[in-house]
Amino acid sequence: MDVNCNHLRENRWKALPKKSVVFLAFVLAYVFVVIGSQAFVYGVFLGAPFIGFAQTIALVTGNAAVLVLLFHYRSETRDRWVNDEAQKFLARRPLQGGTPQSKWRKKIRRGMIWAPTLFALVAFLFFPEFLGIVSHLSGQPSLDQYRLEIPLTWIVADTSSSYVDSRLVGSEVWVVAGKGIGRVGLTTYWRKEEPVSEMTFSSAPYTPNDVWLPAHPKVLSTREVSFQNEMLICWDIIPYPDTRPKPIDPAFAEIICPAGKNGFGAHFSGWRTDSATFYKTLQNVTKKQ
Repeated sequence: MDVNCNHLRENRWKALPKKSVVFLAFVLAYVFVVIGSQAFVYGVFLGAPFIGFAQTIALVTGNAAVLVLLFHYRSETRDRWVNDEAQKFLARRPLQGGTPQSKWRKKIRRGMIWAPTLFALVAFLFFPEFLGIVSHLSGQPSLDQYRLEIPLTWIVADTSSSYVDSRLVGSEVWVVAGKGIGRVGLTTYWRKEEPVSEMTFSSAPYTPNDVWLPAHPKVLSTREVSFQNEMLICWDIIPYPDTRPKPIDPAFAEIICPAGKNGFGAHFSGWRTDSATFYKTLQNVTKKQ
């Protein structure tokens, strides 16, 4: 009986690394296929009027491909899995009179089988948030001499720097946020009304103060934000109100914080409910030591 127990334990520990590798392989495949397809669509069709539809098709196709790959793997390994389970059952039969196997171990094994599928489903329903978490794997972005604290579910979409004679003269960080199907529903995405907000932070320490605003803006309000040793004035505006074909949605906000004497500026464009996150991010900017 002790020999059988030890044999079962050894087989269980031998199988664990293989199962972990398979699970990790499916996670990496999902990240590569889904995020890679989104990056491809963004790079090829940027500016096209159908880019939203193309991204939706790429998202659905990528998730479907990973699910097909998962079910194919299970089909190919089904006979081997059945044989392994049969051998385990036969090895446990002499132990039935002893200590019974706990139910939670059986549940954990069943859960590990469905873990890749559940992971793919959750990532599909909350894809923008998932993409935001992935974009933070390399750490929080920095902007020249400043360190930013971007919310975990906001996507760090792009960072760029400009140099003149090997001297840094400007840098910019572009951050995008969206809400997945699990939060806003499939109908919102089907109507191409997915809620997207973006904020941009820029630093140009060798450039005079930038006080650019769109021509003839309608100023809704202004707000002073304490930043380092100065005050930034942020303008909540409606850009080009005289030339718009239809009134802007009041739920949408356009906020411009022109650069001060330190050359740091910020811009927000998106849903007004996300503007609080923008101001909080701006106030949490710290200077590198």
